[in-house]
Amino acid sequence: MTNQYPWYGNTTPPIASQDDPRYETPGGAQHKVDAHISQTFNIANKSVTQPKIADFAVGAYQLDQNLLPHYADIAINAKFEIVDDKIAENTLYTKVSLEKTVNPITCSGTFGSNVIVLSVPSTFAVGDLIAIAGAGTRKNNAVFYLRASTLPTSNGNITITINGVAYVISVTTSDTATTIADKIDSLGLPYTLVSKGAYVLYDTGSADPISISVNAAATGTVIINAIDNFIQYNYLRTTITGVSGNQISIQNALLRTVSGAAVKIDHTEQVRQALITAANTSYRMYFEAGTYNVFDKLDPLIGVTGIYMMGDGDATVLDCSNIVGVYTPYFFSNDIFYYTDGQAFTFNNCNSLLVENIKIVGNYQSLFILRNTSNVTFNKVTLDMLPAAKVNHTAFGVYSDAGAPAANKYKMTDCHIRAGGNGLIVLGDLANPIKDFIVDNCLFESLVSGNYGSLELAEMVKFDTKTSNIKVSNSTFVGGHLSALTIEEGCEYVDVHNNTFRNATNQFLRIGSGQTNVSCKHIDIHHNQFSTAIYAIRATSIGSGFNADDIAIRSNISVMCEVFTNLNNCRGIRLNDNKINDANLTASQSISLANCAGVEVSNNRIPNINTENIFQLYLTGCTDVAIRDNFLYTVYMTLTTNGLVVDNDILCRMNLFNNYSVDCFGNRYNKANLSTSQCLKIESTIPETDTGVYNVYFNKFYNITGLVVTIGSGLQTVNRGYNIEPTDAVISYTWNPASIASGASLASSGISVPGAVFGDIIDVVAPYSLLGLSCTAYVSNSNFVQIVLSNGTGAAVDLANGVWKLKIRKI
Repeated sequence: MTNQYPWYGNTTPPIASQDDPRYETPGGAQHKVDAHISQTFNIANKSVTQPKIADFAVGAYQLDQNLLPHYADIAINAKFEIVDDKIAENTLYTKVSLEKTVNPITCSGTFGSNVIVLSVPSTFAVGDLIAIAGAGTRKNNAVFYLRASTLPTSNGNITITINGVAYVISVTTSDTATTIADKIDSLGLPYTLVSKGAYVLYDTGSADPISISVNAAATGTVIINAIDNFIQYNYLRTTITGVSGNQISIQNALLRTVSGAAVKIDHTEQVRQALITAANTSYRMYFEAGTYNVFDKLDPLIGVTGIYMMGDGDATVLDCSNIVGVYTPYFFSNDIFYYTDGQAFTFNNCNSLLVENIKIVGNYQSLFILRNTSNVTFNKVTLDMLPAAKVNHTAFGVYSDAGAPAANKYKMTDCHIRAGGNGLIVLGDLANPIKDFIVDNCLFESLVSGNYGSLELAEMVKFDTKTSNIKVSNSTFVGGHLSALTIEEGCEYVDVHNNTFRNATNQFLRIGSGQTNVSCKHIDIHHNQFSTAIYAIRATSIGSGFNADDIAIRSNISVMCEVFTNLNNCRGIRLNDNKINDANLTASQSISLANCAGVEVSNNRIPNINTENIFQLYLTGCTDVAIRDNFLYTVYMTLTTNGLVVDNDILCRMNLFNNYSVDCFGNRYNKANLSTSQCLKIESTIPETDTGVYNVYFNKFYNITGLVVTIGSGLQTVNRGYNIEPTDAVISYTWNPASIASGASLASSGISVPGAVFGDIIDVVAPYSLLGLSCTAYVSNSNFVQIVLSNGTGAAVDLANGVWKLKIRKI
């Protein structure tokens, strides 16, 4: 072990007391620093910041590692800037600096040569570690999926040829896709079997790409042979041995002919050694401003306590996009997506990790994998994933294993994650879930290049397997394919508030039971804004049982989401005080609930501007439902599309289909200028033994038609009263009655009044004085009304042309 304290001649400084003359010496100061920290930094909520550390002398002093967790507690919101000078002087850092910065330069070179030619002059020097893109590979590998896509039509052989070596299997018409895959597995292919029918093929001896072919014509069987491009460690990492103008000599020969290949300074070993040194000695690591190029995945840190990694914000860039691991296919619902083993930073069974003010760039791989690790804070960290085809990478993954130390206390603040796959995934074991995860004031962006992986399974943030005590607040989610935020498989005590969700291709917030039918519980979604997606909040089940239990969705604003809430198989739902506008989207259901129990929908405002809409509020198969004090209405506008005038309509304000025990009261149903739909429709096809009961009271129905009950084949009870039926459904009719002789009557033509049925009362208002004529109106046929004028004045009366008004009243 290196002597860290040469003034004592040993590796551990003695304990000094205040009376010891060594107390103010560098070695003795250690005791004073430790005492100062133990007395000061345990103060709750103490706000301190980070000292300037660029000039610290590496290897001079060491801080007691047992006190470092206090740093993580107090360094969440700001750097240490007002710390006692003694601490600044006596804290050991592993400082990482760039001795030289050289921007990537293109080069050319021929196979087998030790010389490359740079496109422009450079400051490369003898001894520089460099990497040349495409100039050689340590490992050339590919993923192949050898599986029958159609079954044999005759008995025969299939020949699989890999790099010129033939492998033959016999198949029969009785073979299935599974038995054919079993036969391929048993061939003894000289490569790694990943799962049934899927292989990672390695070629370490040839510079040429792996080739594979399948001859199945004789049997009529077609086998899917290649599902991905070959993957390479596509950098020749070498050392410069000579420089002559634009020509550079390298330590070993090129394995490929290259043209336009990028040459980069290679900082892999420097970063690796700094990480190891920090873990073994100082526990603190500082990256000065600059771009560090990393080409290999870094060694995992295991069982380390008190790691602190810091940079100079976005001025410090760790470019890990060069790391390429092995693609591993993962089968999901009979489809495949990929992940790689090329992660950059891995922490296993660690404690007290603080990462702050740094930017890390990735490509296929994960940037941070934390397993069974606790007390973690990420502050002002940017994780930027570049486009990567066919890979569902995870920028930041947090995991726990059964029987391992508990993983808890995570906090992400002021971070920015941009990814095409998963940005953040929190996935514990059901027997050892992850606890206490806070995300605050972060930005999550989905790549818009279609970079979602082969299955397009892109969830920007996902909490899974009973993660508990989750808080996501004050953050912005832009994009997302499968979802922007997923809460799945038994997560509990979830608070999602004051967030902005924008522009998802499918759904913003997904609640799911996952593959184990473990229900999520106690979810509060409030004061969020959702803009432009198919679904704002959706809960869909996989398997049986309730998807989620105890969900509060309150005080949210939804704009241009076709469906605000689509909740299936949930229990204990409260939708309160939400403002929902499905503007300019079609075929939507503002609030949709299916097979839910214990539902309250109250004080929601559901307008619908410039759109067609199936239902604003739709419930089917629900029990114990209270719908009260909601305002469901449409502001009518006429759209012009391709020269055609489209009158937008809503088929039904609210549709209740096959529900049980429903109270519907105090709601307002308003539909301006529309003519063909209903306000509230109750339908049932349930059998007579399953009686549904509805209490419909104190509602206001504006425009036509109001409450419509279609009992269907089931026996259903609808109790109604004190409702205000449509009172302002006024029909205008222009009419110029002919002259009416004394004692005669005159009837108008049939006037279209949609919804009018026999038994309705029709009020009619003339546009002028009737000059003594009597006037009545009646329903002459379904949806039609006639006005009748009778003359009992003793003389003929000829009325002028005018606009008559009719209004329907239902008893």
